[in-house]
Amino acid sequence: MKRTTLVFAAVLATAAIAHAVTATWTGRINSNWQTPANWSGFTVPVPPGTSDDIVIDAANLIVAQTPTTQYNYMSGPAADYQSMTITSDANDSMTLQITSTVANNDFGTLALNGFSSSRVSSVEADESASAGATTVRSYGVIDVLTDKTFTVSSVSIDADAQSAISQLESKGAGTFDSSGQMLIKADQDAANDAIYKLSDGQTFTPDSVKFDGSGSVANGEAIIDANRSITVTNDTVVDGYAQLDIATTYAYTTQRMDVDANLAMEETRMNLIGQGTVDANSTVLIKADQAMTPLYDAILVVNVSTFTPSSLELFGSTDMTNAHAILDADQSFSVDDNGGDDVVVKGMATIEVADSVTVNLRDLDIRSADSGDLLILGQGANSTVTVKSDASFGTNALNGQPLRLEAPSGGNAELIFKVQ
Repeated sequence: MKRTTLVFAAVLATAAIAHAVTATWTGRINSNWQTPANWSGFTVPVPPGTSDDIVIDAANLIVAQTPTTQYNYMSGPAADYQSMTITSDANDSMTLQITSTVANNDFGTLALNGFSSSRVSSVEADESASAGATTVRSYGVIDVLTDKTFTVSSVSIDADAQSAISQLESKGAGTFDSSGQMLIKADQDAANDAIYKLSDGQTFTPDSVKFDGSGSVANGEAIIDANRSITVTNDTVVDGYAQLDIATTYAYTTQRMDVDANLAMEETRMNLIGQGTVDANSTVLIKADQAMTPLYDAILVVNVSTFTPSSLELFGSTDMTNAHAILDADQSFSVDDNGGDDVVVKGMATIEVADSVTVNLRDLDIRSADSGDLLILGQGANSTVTVKSDASFGTNALNGQPLRLEAPSGGNAELIFKVQ
């Protein structure tokens, strides 16, 4: 595979450029940022404090004097530029290697526009650096060296804009982080996923995460594939089809998780899978579309080794013929808010419990004032729901039965509901 790397070495500017200039890398001579002939106009972008827009695009590469050699791997300083755009094509991957030790390694905005999984656009941070709003279309990689950090103000992995699978992979033993939101946006009209793959490195700690999948199983999903821990400072929001895969010994921790079909009025489903832990310090909300039609359920599938929400709220529509809030328990877990209402049910809701799975609750409150109606559906032998402290059922259920227990007809499944 061809790999083009630009080597970006630190040189302090003697004068700042007063207006924005687009500087385009051609790699005519070698991989050195400081070689004028490697740039369009034969002028090196001069940091710090400039407003230059840097374009590193495989389409602009010029073959060097040796016909088989093309310099598309560059390294040098990343100091106070307005924007940095790195674009690959069918022939070349493009990589910026940061070797600068100047005080400010700041890209401004950063765009990683890969071509495919084998022709990626990437940043290799051999020194610590930062960037503003960062967008990834197709395939991008951020590789951070041990004891170094690469921090961005926000991340958008956007398969919808590209109409192609889009993936950001962060790796290396250093720290990649975002001080703002991570948006993972799948293609809304075709089967193109948006993926954040955390392969290596330290704990990723974004301010917030939004999974923006399509509203159809036939179209794209928003996916996190984490082989390291993720700690979300604030909330996680899920809209459309999404998946969180957390590996053994690692944890995804968030203050709150909202699985909300009401946001864009589309089917919303979050699959929690893997051998790791998903922990919500506050509420996990499962909210169905509240409109009368069409029927857009909100579904949370729990299939991780450990799931520890502080509390659950199932908020279905308040019309029996419309959407449900559904919790699908494929692994056992407990909800224990230590004194609060563990599970609150408003409108039409379902808890599906798999074969030999137990869901332990401290309290269950099926809200009469909100037409609470809960179906507990056993899917196999010894499907069990236990309520440790208190179960509260209103009299204003939509079908006159605020709590119903069902098991598959004709089978030998046993659903056990215990109030301890």
